Amino acid sequence: MKNGKYVSTGEFAKMMNVTKNTLFHYDQMGLFSPELKLKNDYRYYYIYQSEELDAILVLKELGMSLSEIKVYLENRTPERMEELLYVQEQQLEEKIRHLESRKNWIEEKRKKISHLKQVDLEKIQVEHFKERYYIKASIDHNSSEVEYSYLIGELIREYKKKDGKMGYEISYLQTNKAIKAGDYMNYQAAALLFEERPTGIECEVLKEGDYVVAYHNGHWDTIDETYKRILEYLEETGLTVEEEYFEITLLDKLMVQKIEEYVTEIFVRLK
Repeated sequence: MKNGKYVSTGEFAKMMNVTKNTLFHYDQMGLFSPELKLKNDYRYYYIYQSEELDAILVLKELGMSLSEIKVYLENRTPERMEELLYVQEQQLEEKIRHLESRKNWIEEKRKKISHLKQVDLEKIQVEHFKERYYIKASIDHNSSEVEYSYLIGELIREYKKKDGKMGYEISYLQTNKAIKAGDYMNYQAAALLFEERPTGIECEVLKEGDYVVAYHNGHWDTIDETYKRILEYLEETGLTVEEEYFEITLLDKLMVQKIEEYVTEIFVRLK
């Protein structure tokens, strides 16, 4: 110890900016042990062991588990390191894509909330929407609200098996035919709506274009009132729309206290 090449556990931990417990744990699992263990249970690290611990910390920072690091270090070669770095690079790129998608979803959600604070909920207008994507499942007209929830749950589970890394909005689809017939509560389908195309799963495209947009404030049991206003608006303006209406709840229990305070966005693409 007098030659300055060995340091105690506490000194080595301080030098490497880790805790003594970390060093004890690494030793117990056979990952990284002190160079000297004396009979009095004193433990000393050779100062050049810092390079090996540095390697462990770098690999840990890359996202490898301690058991994976142990296996790698026992069989390390330049070729294995190159392969490891390639795998880690791919995983990082996937994480970045995931985080960017989440960030975009958050930005869109914030814009919607900010827009709602300024918009007249009684006003129906035409807005331009960029292209979006959705997956859907048909709804039996005799389904209950509980069955709707199960259907959405199944859609989410199926999506997460294939991708599951992006934010989505839950939507219910109504048909122009049903609305004109006064059938406002029997939905055609439930859907998950995405800002970006999900990977590994087939989806439909909600085309970019101009959409008639209305907002329903309150319980969905009274949503017929808003659909009637939409039909009046279409008749007054002479506009014609495509077959599928989409409903998305923008303000829900996450943001408001009562169902009566919910805000649902209804939109349909112009022909």
